[in-house]
Amino acid sequence: AWTPTFLPSVEMRARLAYSVHRLHGTNASDFLVFGVPLRDENHVDAVDVAVFLVLPSFAASYSLFVLSAVKIRKTLRAV
Repeated sequence: AWTPTFLPSVEMRARLAYSVHRLHGTNASDFLVFGVPLRDENHVDAVDVAVFLVLPSFAASYSLFVLSAVKIRKTLRAV
């Protein structure tokens, strides 16, 4: 029973809440929050993950893509 907007209907929200409470073993007064801290005292945080893990992998993958595109273009122009 989805409504034509981005928000689920009242009955769908109740079904989703029931399934989450059943899955995680919580009740209506309990809640769980998951996230990544932006700054941490142990220096393992979202900024470090972005700088040392995400950016190098994006740089490597896009470099390979550009290199492949240049090689394909050279090959097609030579034909």
